[in-house]
Amino acid sequence: MANKQETTYWREQTNLIEQQFNEKNRQFFDDFRSYLLLSSLFYDEHKVTEQVYAIAMDLLEAQTHGEEAQHYFGNDPKGVADELLANTPKSNLKERLKLAYLAVGISWGIKFIADFTNQGPLVLNLLDYLLTGLVTVVAVIGIFAIISKTIYQKKDTSKVIRFGSLWLVVSGWIGLSLLINLLTPNWWLLTIAFPFDVVLVGSLLVAAIVFVVSRKEKAFYPIVFLLGVFVLLGCLQKAMAFYHIGDPSWMTGGLLTLLVVGFLIFLWWTRRVMKKQ
Repeated sequence: MANKQETTYWREQTNLIEQQFNEKNRQFFDDFRSYLLLSSLFYDEHKVTEQVYAIAMDLLEAQTHGEEAQHYFGNDPKGVADELLANTPKSNLKERLKLAYLAVGISWGIKFIADFTNQGPLVLNLLDYLLTGLVTVVAVIGIFAIISKTIYQKKDTSKVIRFGSLWLVVSGWIGLSLLINLLTPNWWLLTIAFPFDVVLVGSLLVAAIVFVVSRKEKAFYPIVFLLGVFVLLGCLQKAMAFYHIGDPSWMTGGLLTLLVVGFLIFLWWTRRVMKKQ
């Protein structure tokens, strides 16, 4: 717990220090920190953040003496970052799995909500979820690798390579996910009938809200809100199917209106949160 608090403190202090850099030093430090953090996927986050903070302090002191970042750290910032990582301890297995848990959790959450919004009982293809999780982990590792490898390439070239590579990875991830969804055999199916599926999803949503609010993760408030909108849409559709309400045009229009309004609120809220970060 102490390490986590220190990591948060160093990250916040580093952001404050960065605001004091001149334009050239800020650009240098931003590239340096981005490369270091993106390349440290399997390294101790606590140690890496501490090193970034120390480097920011050194650069600020050098700036007060009239030195530029490029002169102070040399012409090979990538080499400096690689040397720092080479002397940084590896993260333990638990830390390495955190990012995988997060990436898989998000992909599963999206798929789960999509399955829930279908009319009829909630049917989960467990093999589909397993394969989707594996593809997601590979895609996230690929995205981190691409961004870190292109930071110190020539700006014009790196932008083209980065965009093209990321487009291929994301397109491949989406394409494979769709193929998995279409072609995975129905071997391991879990069916949850109405209203138990509503109770399950509602409980998970409440748990997510409590978790995010208790940790004061304000950046995730809009996401939780949007999830709530999708859950509400799913509940309405399942209730319509279960009670044979039918699908009149006014009900379809109402659901679409709710979706559009909810998404607009999500965009407005997200923009407001980003401005405060």
